[in-house]
Amino acid sequence: MIRKRADALLEKSEHEEKKDESASIALAIEGKLLDQIPSYVTHTITGVVGLTLIALGVVALAFHFH
Repeated sequence: MIRKRADALLEKSEHEEKKDESASIALAIEGKLLDQIPSYVTHTITGVVGLTLIALGVVALAFHFH
């Protein structure tokens, strides 16, 4: 999934190159950056952030109903 997104960003950067060079450079950098990050790192980070948000929500509900 991340590989597809990176490829899409690189293709979009080629398309944007004719319109706006700075946007093209930014999209190319983002696409290359996504290629460099292993998928397990992305899954771990999003999992930790998600669990943290769930835990904070449960704590907030506990204080609300206490």
